[in-house]
Amino acid sequence: MKVFNLTDIETPALKQRGLLNQTFAVGDKLLAPGASDEVDDETLERVRPELQNMVALGIAALGDVPSEYTAKKAAAQDKKTEAKEAPASSDSEVETPSPPAKRGR
Repeated sequence: MKVFNLTDIETPALKQRGLLNQTFAVGDKLLAPGASDEVDDETLERVRPELQNMVALGIAALGDVPSEYTAKKAAAQDKKTEAKEAPASSDSEVETPSPPAKRGR
């Protein structure tokens, strides 16, 4: 079964518990924030109580990701794309100084 780490997207519960952007282990596999991996049935049975707790806390999902997470992740990606495509503001432009005026003899 596929296990997902949901800690890359902020929710009030994750923020309150200090669980944003946390890597966690499922058996011998480490799942980084936003990552997923297949977990074999034997490992799944062995770590089921911990996984159920992680699902209840909102840091993990089994099988499918919640639609709320998918929507927030898509919105976050859209914001990143917009920020990359936005033109530089005039405030950030550096003015090139003019050469010094020549003085007469």
